[in-house]
Amino acid sequence: MGLNKNPALQPILLLPILFPITSFLFYTPIASGFRTLLEVLNTDRNWIPVDGGAYQIEILTPSINGIVLPSLCILFATLVSTTITQLRDRQLAVRTCLNIESSDLSRLSLILSMIDSCSNPEECETSDNSDRELYSNLGSASLGRPMSIEEGVIQTEKYSLGSSSRVFLRKYVVSLIKESRPGSSGFFSNSATSTPMSSNELNTISSKFYTALSAGTCEMHIADTVQGIVCRLIEYRSRRISSLQTTFPPLHYGILSLLALSISSCFLLETDQEALAFLNALQLKILFTMLVGTFSSLAVVCVDLSDPFGGSYSIGSTVLQLFSLRDSFNENALADVDDDADG
Repeated sequence: MGLNKNPALQPILLLPILFPITSFLFYTPIASGFRTLLEVLNTDRNWIPVDGGAYQIEILTPSINGIVLPSLCILFATLVSTTITQLRDRQLAVRTCLNIESSDLSRLSLILSMIDSCSNPEECETSDNSDRELYSNLGSASLGRPMSIEEGVIQTEKYSLGSSSRVFLRKYVVSLIKESRPGSSGFFSNSATSTPMSSNELNTISSKFYTALSAGTCEMHIADTVQGIVCRLIEYRSRRISSLQTTFPPLHYGILSLLALSISSCFLLETDQEALAFLNALQLKILFTMLVGTFSSLAVVCVDLSDPFGGSYSIGSTVLQLFSLRDSFNENALADVDDDADG
């Protein structure tokens, strides 16, 4: 199953097809039921129309088309435009944050890998010119001469620092993947469970480098670079969570539903004429079908956009780079196991 497939959304995607077909087939019973409802509610009427309701609709049409229907349509269009725009902007903001986080995670992973490879005494003795230059950039001057016992201890501690930090970084990547699955956005919309617990791994990495810097086992510019990346990751994680928490309440969608129902009721009111229903039955069915199809399509778009990682507008493809990064950690872990076995 692809990243952009949310099983909960699959039945909803059929609504723009099922609702118009149903409205076309059952328009006559719906119109008759609406007329019966009006007669039941109009208990004060003591007369019977003899023209099939034509005169009633004639004197009622100016009020409907001049005041009621324009007000409903303007409010409905404004709310729909605001809803779709904000949901799409939220989705794009989440995608931007994920791309920046993935880039910083890859950079941090590279730095930790370089610390490992250039802090291993055995690898340093046999490193080529490119490794020597890389190692020099990391702030070590131990190449080109035998290391003392104290320097060897420092290099071993550096190797442990890089390896242990990679473990926490992998945990963070795994949690980031879980947070980016279809349907996971609802987790952050609940204020009781929206605590960013995954930032603990980043704080642990930060504290490890602060401790190593205080102990003299890590150079200043390496620690500053790592701290800068960690701060950026925490910042964009906060932005991403804030975007995911920006949702519309159920009342908002309830108002949209009531407005759509009101517009449909105006259509049924204006077409409540026996002569019109007799002469243009097919045309009325088509118009009612188009109206219901429009509302159901808008509803599907709103539901689709409500989950950034699922549906047709999914940004799930952005998460694929996180899987590649996670797999690279797995490969490094296997390489470490092989090195331990050879030793």
